Amino acid sequence: MDIKIDGLPYDLLIEALEQARKGRLHILGKMNEVIDQPREDYKPHAPRIVEIVIDKSFIGAVIGPGGSIIQDIQEKTGTVISIEEKEGKGFVNIASSNKESIEAALARVKDIVFVPEVGEVYDAVVRQLMPFGAFVDFKGKEWPATRIGNRSQTG
Repeated sequence: MDIKIDGLPYDLLIEALEQARKGRLHILGKMNEVIDQPREDYKPHAPRIVEIVIDKSFIGAVIGPGGSIIQDIQEKTGTVISIEEKEGKGFVNIASSNKESIEAALARVKDIVFVPEVGEVYDAVVRQLMPFGAFVDFKGKEWPATRIGNRSQTG
């Protein structure tokens, strides 16, 4: 409301603002009758963007040679992916108008940046046994495993 109008009485200004407040409260009350709390998630086809922060060393792996990996993910999932390096980390933004597309792209990025944690249990395929341990394949990568279960594997 423009209060610089000459001759506008102060009482009229107060009355207009009070009327606007009552109108807003009335609208909010009607909205609460329909939905009294926010939904847990958007509708499946609502546009959305998801951000994941990755280690700086994985930016090149997500992009791939000449951008081939990121382009493949975008093409197969129908998403738009951008990566920005800030503060020594990679900020990956995945945008789409489809929830399933974002989830598929996010899963691919997480597979690329996956690093196994000590003490966790993973399902894997043993590819090679060596005197010092085994090499196992999981998440599409081969990893050295010096112990399988509680037994050391030797020749």
